Amino acid sequence: MDSSCSDARRYGYSLDPEAIQTDISEIEADIDRFSTIRKKTTSIRSTADDIDTELKDIENEVKSRLTDIRTEIQSETES
Repeated sequence: MDSSCSDARRYGYSLDPEAIQTDISEIEADIDRFSTIRKKTTSIRSTADDIDTELKDIENEVKSRLTDIRTEIQSETES
């Protein structure tokens, strides 16, 4: 935030409405930037969770297939 408003009060000057409006506009812009970044991080987190779920599914499928192959091999060697 621009220190012009607090400086004006500290030194007894009258408040400058234009400076106040500028400060408010800058704060609004910062809040908009924050919101945009928050949405992006939420999206990234969601995508990472989706990827993690998919990887676990693939891992479980591979483990299941390997178990089936081991079972098949063991049954053949025992016969």
